[in-house]
Amino acid sequence: MWVDRALLFCNGQWSEVSRMPRLTDKQGIGESGHDRLSVMWVDRALQGNVFPGDCTVRGGQRQAGAARRKAADHLEGRGVHLMRLASVRQASQWLHDIRQTSHPVDVVVSELHLSRHEDCGGLEILQVVDSLWPDDQPSRPFFFLLTPKWDRGVVEAVARSARSQHLRHDDADAIIQAIRSAPCTAALLPRGGSCSIEA
Repeated sequence: MWVDRALLFCNGQWSEVSRMPRLTDKQGIGESGHDRLSVMWVDRALQGNVFPGDCTVRGGQRQAGAARRKAADHLEGRGVHLMRLASVRQASQWLHDIRQTSHPVDVVVSELHLSRHEDCGGLEILQVVDSLWPDDQPSRPFFFLLTPKWDRGVVEAVARSARSQHLRHDDADAIIQAIRSAPCTAALLPRGGSCSIEA
């Protein structure tokens, strides 16, 4: 779609360009090809049963996990390409692979507490994103950290990273809205670039 728009634009076919969907139009999400929003979601609640075998999990955490599963299912039902992972190791490996290919990921979502052994696993994943995309590059994915409560240290850590935000881990509507509001990386233009058209 974006190639067609570019060709029409370069040829001065303005009426055809005006009839095509814009790259940032949300109706483009869910179609086949490059228009699909790609989301990597790292969360143990998305792996089938909510926290199987973990007797330390309380009822509120189970409800929050169910809300996140509902949000993920909703997004998939709307055509978002969703990759479900459960650990820092898996996410780190996938992010390294993605960085070396031409298949970008638009959004990375992670729960803060991934397990008893990865208490701040979500922040570790944010560090991986920071190391692979050190600047606010157009290809850098948006990052959403899902937290159970407001924590000054966590909020400050997220605020130091480009295109990053923290969200309540039990607010499915806010999670859906944040993900759907993130533009596809293919639709973003590099900063500092200029475009001139000669008559």
